[in-house]
This record gives sequence, C-alpha cells and structure tokens, in this order.
Amino acid sequence: MTTISNVTKAVPTLDWLSDVNVFAVNRIPAHSDHYYYETVAEAQRFAPRKMRHDLNGSWKFSYNVNPQNRPAEFYKLDFNCTGWGDISVPGHIQLQGYGKPQYVNTMYPWDGHNEIRPPELPTDHNPVGSYVKYFNLPDNMHNKPVYISF
Repeated sequence: MTTISNVTKAVPTLDWLSDVNVFAVNRIPAHSDHYYYETVAEAQRFAPRKMRHDLNGSWKFSYNVNPQNRPAEFYKLDFNCTGWGDISVPGHIQLQGYGKPQYVNTMYPWDGHNEIRPPELPTDHNPVGSYVKYFNLPDNMHNKPVYISF
C-alpha cells in the first residue's frame, strides 16, 4: 500500500479481504459529521451548505456472484458501464431485484453452504455490487479536497 495525502490507496487486488490485519482500505480517519461551512460568516448565518453535493438518486449498478467476477477496473474514467442496470441510492440492493434478502442473527450466511472459518471467505457465492455515478462537480468545489461519505 502507498499513502497519498493522508489517504491509503490499495493496489487493486483481493488479498486484503482475508487479511485480519486490514481494518480499512481507501478510507480517511473517522471524523465529526457536524455541519461544515467554507467561512465563519456562512456558519453564523446558517447559510445553505455550499460544500456539500447530494449524490442520492439513480446510479449504474453491476451485481456479481463473487469478487472474482466483478468488473475489477470499473472505477477508471474510460470504463463503459452503459450495459449495467440502474439502482436507487440510498437503497437496499436485495430489495431492488439483486440477490435475495437475508437476515442472519446467530450464524454466518455461508453456514451449511461452505466449510470455512473466518477470516476465510466463500469463493463461489460472495456477492459484490459495483456502483457508478456520473455527476458534475459544482464550481465552488473545484480545486478543493473532495470526499464522498456513505
């Protein structure tokens, strides 16, 4: 892994999925989610949050039965996802026609299907969703750090 501007960037492999020493990948440290403003004056008059851009709505979506079948380089700008389905975000993929809803209280989802123990992962059925959202960055956000928050 390499560190770029305090954000850890992982090489696009799946090795980290079963590494018990990996807690987070491509994530900034935890921080407050309080309102934030570009200037003190904006905060004092409770101005609309110009530093926030809502991405809720329709996203392109690809559902794959396991990580090995995922579109590994879908994050690249020249990747063509026009054949993908659409999904509403926020939303629950299983309630939008992908996979099946599953509630697990006392066992792992793979119990009875795979003979594995954590940190092993099932290789045949371990669904993966890939999302793409096209949007224009608002002018007031250009040349500033931009983060996506889920």
